[in-house]
Amino acid sequence: HQLSRYLANHYDAIFLENLDIQAMLAKGKHKLNMQILDQGWFQFKTFLKYKLNWQGKRLIEVNPAYTSQTCAYCGHISRENRPTQAQFCCARCGFTANADYQASLNIIKKGLKQLNKDDHKGIFQELFRCASYQLMPLKQHFEIVVKQQKKKLTQLAIPHLGVC
Repeated sequence: HQLSRYLANHYDAIFLENLDIQAMLAKGKHKLNMQILDQGWFQFKTFLKYKLNWQGKRLIEVNPAYTSQTCAYCGHISRENRPTQAQFCCARCGFTANADYQASLNIIKKGLKQLNKDDHKGIFQELFRCASYQLMPLKQHFEIVVKQQKKKLTQLAIPHLGVC
């Protein structure tokens, strides 16, 4: 409840993969199934969805296909892009990043495409209308950090896509 409340209070739109939990459980091994069920993904999504709806905000579910195998920099899709579970390195352009971080960039891209133009425009107009922003270094990446004075969206991070 606390995490879903925090996210609903601080963000206007949340993008999630539309995972088929039942199919994952059918394919998975007993230990993995127990870990999936222990996390309570469906219940968390339910809490988050009703709290966002209550505040007039959006939960956008995206198709999870190839989010972890697609390069966020050049768009190349390949299994070879994931040499390990934790590491992503594009076989075409050499972009490298943490695999989960890289997949989250693809989820954001897919989610933004699903928003209609009015929603997309409204979210970003409101963000930049009340915001001050600057380019600043952060752990070998550059991010544009957007800070608002109200309790809405407090930060927008736009990653610098490095090459290995």
